[in-house]
Amino acid sequence: MNDQQSEGPGAEPGTPRERAQDTDVPDAPAPFRRLRSGRRRAGGTAPWDAPAQQGDPAYSVPAQHAAEPVDPVEAVDPEPTAAHPAPAEPADEVASPELPVRDHHQAEVLQAHPPVDTENDDAAGSAAADHSTELPVNDAGAPTEDPVMGSSTVLADPEEVPEEEESPTESLLNGGHSAPGVRKRRRRRRNVIMGIVLGIFAVILAVTVLLLQNILGMWSAEDYPGPGEGEVTFTVEPGWGPSVIGGHLTEKGIVSDRKIFLEAVQEVDAENKEIHPGEYHLKYKMAAKDAATVLVGEAAEKVSYVAVKQNVRTKAVFEEISKATEIPIGDLEELNDQPEKFGLKKPVKNLEGYLHPGEYRFPLDASAQDILQEMVDATLKELTSQDVTDPAKQYRILKIASILQAEASPKDYKIVSGALDNRLKPDNKETDGLLQVDSSVIYGLNRYTLQLSKEEKADKGNKYNSYQHRGLPPTPIGSPADQAIEAAIHPDKNDYYYWVTVNTETGETKFAKTYEQHKVYQQEFRDWCADNEDTCK
Repeated sequence: MNDQQSEGPGAEPGTPRERAQDTDVPDAPAPFRRLRSGRRRAGGTAPWDAPAQQGDPAYSVPAQHAAEPVDPVEAVDPEPTAAHPAPAEPADEVASPELPVRDHHQAEVLQAHPPVDTENDDAAGSAAADHSTELPVNDAGAPTEDPVMGSSTVLADPEEVPEEEESPTESLLNGGHSAPGVRKRRRRRRNVIMGIVLGIFAVILAVTVLLLQNILGMWSAEDYPGPGEGEVTFTVEPGWGPSVIGGHLTEKGIVSDRKIFLEAVQEVDAENKEIHPGEYHLKYKMAAKDAATVLVGEAAEKVSYVAVKQNVRTKAVFEEISKATEIPIGDLEELNDQPEKFGLKKPVKNLEGYLHPGEYRFPLDASAQDILQEMVDATLKELTSQDVTDPAKQYRILKIASILQAEASPKDYKIVSGALDNRLKPDNKETDGLLQVDSSVIYGLNRYTLQLSKEEKADKGNKYNSYQHRGLPPTPIGSPADQAIEAAIHPDKNDYYYWVTVNTETGETKFAKTYEQHKVYQQEFRDWCADNEDTCK
């Protein structure tokens, strides 16, 4: 094996290192000592550094100062770090098994690439003195600590010492990667991780604050000081509990906060804290306690709330009144057969058709007759507003209006009213004076189904059977609304005698002048019912 093949990696023929290895100097001392911190002393280390010339100021000392002793204290930073002296070790024990793994690896590299004898190397210069007798110095010329040599000197402030370029040996020990580059990558990685952690922490903190705000009621609105301003009528609908009422009070600006109102309700001095449906006279921006006292306490203007739907029968109306006021249904039914008590004259038989649909609020002490009278008065008021004042004519209009509301949709009221008027004419040859409406027959059967059998249509015992009895039914069949009453008073002028709703979901109604055309529409309705059995039951 030739000399070039025995050299370590990185050596090239003709370099100062090659010339230094060719020098036959036995047991040549190492040109420098590596500190355990990875730094090296500032003295020349040719051929590892750039070649130095004899007399170069970086390696020589002026003659007038050559004999002056070096005071280490004067050369260090004003805030030195205390040194930790360590016993000196022979140079040939660098690869001792007791050294750390990194130092052991370093020793192996140095053994594979032995240092150069700088004393007999002309390129090194006289400045490369024997390291065994010379203290290592930093870039400023001050002594530094050498743990390997056991020096008692101190290191300068690391922040003031500039970083040196990594030597080839350090590059080999670091696996071919530059130490500063590795540190920068690690620093960037730490910054990214820290940013992610801080972001997650911020999200968790925000969620926690929102939960606390919702659960503990943090930052809730303060109660109004009272006593309030202006006037407002507040309506409590049936089925509303304190929480719903508090929400509506807050929306209308009567109280400041729903939770504050609920707390005030619990503090009201009353055995029964129930809030009854009805109208209450309140103020805007009331203190929650004052509003709760009005709604719950003795000062409350409590009322009974009754809602009458369109075209419902008297039995259903009585049930609603009894539910809201606790008046027995029997008391109401007894009054139903005494229309004269409400100012109604013959031929009126009962209150059917006169209990006007709408919403009513009655004082808690209102009697059954007071309640029914208010509903009858609402119907009479609508009739008189349409210039219908004759009791007999009023009764006729209510009968037609109740049939309209049961047979047609509002948009067809006047058309159907014209067809009914045609059937009621004495010269009617098409139906021979028969109305032939299912709604009337169903009323007489006391049910609401839309389907009738042939036997039911042929039953003359049913006084409301318009297939067997000419003219209008004995009484209205429901409580008609204002729109139906108006259509009964002002019917359309047309030639129709028949109509049928072919789709009860959409209310589509088809009209015919002859019975033959009417049968076609009837079959269309039967086909629709066959596909919608649940609806046509």
